[in-house]
Amino acid sequence: MYILAPNGTAEAYPYSSDQLRRDNPNTSFPKSPTDALLASYSVFPVTGTERPVYDPITQDLSEGAPLTIAGVWTQVWAVTEATPEEVVQRQAEQLASLKQQRAYAYTQEADPLFFKAQRGEILLSEWETKVDEIRARYPYPVE
Repeated sequence: MYILAPNGTAEAYPYSSDQLRRDNPNTSFPKSPTDALLASYSVFPVTGTERPVYDPITQDLSEGAPLTIAGVWTQVWAVTEATPEEVVQRQAEQLASLKQQRAYAYTQEADPLFFKAQRGEILLSEWETKVDEIRARYPYPVE
């Protein structure tokens, strides 16, 4: 991951060697240009950072423009609060997804056990245990 930063000012990010070639059509670059060669065109590597922990229901994560920290261009993340409308929408989507996943797990895992219990092949408690396991795996949010 690279940044185009003439005079130390971020101009384009992310920036790739393909973009460098397009921006300099009369220049022949090696397949893998060195950092020194890239720097001569004001293109610098950006050191990646871990994404911060955030709540995807109530917060948004976005990548900001890299900053120079101790002379190294460094990836920056921003966590912002979602709007109340976005939170409500995300909660509804999360609940719908959980319901779908839970229903699928019931049909694939619990229903066959229920029918076996009906035929006397297993104890009903085995089916109940599976249902509890599925509920724990796909818990509905507490309001």
